[in-house]
Amino acid sequence: MLIAYLYFSGFLEQRRPTWQCLLLGGLCFTGASALNLLFRNNTVLNLCTSFLAPLLFALSCYRGRLPLKAFYALIFAVLGGTIETAVVAFGATVTGNGFLDYNTNTPLFLLEAISCKGLTFLAVLIAVRFLNPNKSAVKVPPVFLLYPLIGTFCIFIFWRVCAQADCTPENQILLAAAAIGLFLSSILLFAAYSRQAEKDREAIQMRAELSRLQTERSYYELQDQQNHQLMLYAHNAKNHLAAIQELNRDPRIDHYLAQLSQQLKDYTRNCHSGNRLLDVMLHKYIITCELRGIRFEYDIRSCNLSQLADIDLVAILGNLMDNAVSAAEQSEEKYISLSTCHQNSYSVIDLTNSCAAPPVQRGGRLLTTKTDKLSHGFGMKSVEKTIRKYQGDFNWDYHAGEKRFTATVMLTDGPAEAAP
Repeated sequence: MLIAYLYFSGFLEQRRPTWQCLLLGGLCFTGASALNLLFRNNTVLNLCTSFLAPLLFALSCYRGRLPLKAFYALIFAVLGGTIETAVVAFGATVTGNGFLDYNTNTPLFLLEAISCKGLTFLAVLIAVRFLNPNKSAVKVPPVFLLYPLIGTFCIFIFWRVCAQADCTPENQILLAAAAIGLFLSSILLFAAYSRQAEKDREAIQMRAELSRLQTERSYYELQDQQNHQLMLYAHNAKNHLAAIQELNRDPRIDHYLAQLSQQLKDYTRNCHSGNRLLDVMLHKYIITCELRGIRFEYDIRSCNLSQLADIDLVAILGNLMDNAVSAAEQSEEKYISLSTCHQNSYSVIDLTNSCAAPPVQRGGRLLTTKTDKLSHGFGMKSVEKTIRKYQGDFNWDYHAGEKRFTATVMLTDGPAEAAP
């Protein structure tokens, strides 16, 4: 079951949490083994369960079309059957026993089964590593394959020693136990390496996300300074134009000066919430939405999110607005609505946007829809991590009939908790 999980996870996208995949996989393969034992390893039934068990596992736990899942399940069944036949034939040749003699000797049976699983595990690692390198999140170094390869070779040696006539039953049991330990250590070593590699990759991505947020905050600070200077210029220019208009008596010049005064209003800040960074961010998204043909409405008068640190405001509102703009741009109605308010001791952010298709999610958590999933998807993780600093909560809802997506963020009005 673990080998099947590694195999399908290397080629298909999971649609359930890992623990659910392992549980369902255990039920599928345990049921197949029980059927084979019940019908005394009937050849036809064995062939059928070798294909149906991985197929049911793939259907239950992974995304993708049925023909694709059936193809991968068939490859897995053929791979396992070929390795099993080759191992049994090789063992019979080496030990001088009959092809099916291992069925009458429990230690030999265990060694044969572990040899098959060890080689299958090695074959799966090679397939995931070389046949589909872009899908696998964890790249297994080629040198890492030496351990299961040498381990499988040792198991073959144990098998040959165990088949000798002068090998006592006690030694056979010890050799079988050593083979089981060697096989399990290979699985555990790979699992530990994969987990650590995944943690390292996420840490690198989170550092990159933090660097991006800091750069974006610096951009907003620079933009705020520029806007401030521009507002001063516009204010002074309007005063000068008003003075000239008072001295003028020509109606045509009056009309021209009035037009100039109106145009100068476009250079003033679009909102005055009392939070300068929030104002600059909204100004950016107002322009962005205008350029992309998106109707953008906002109401932030009652709550300006001033308790948030600058980088936290960029992490939460910046990522949510970026996702909203991306979704609204691809929809028909093209609209975004942002509002903030106070409820009890919480600041509430309510963001609604048009969305043509339901969001991709797993276990209630939003997933990226970009092609390169290994380099994206950390924006929402950054949002969730920042919300936890303010003892807050995040919820979302999608209305399929109205094609509307709503994200709601609740944050305490107090300061953020210190990072662990």
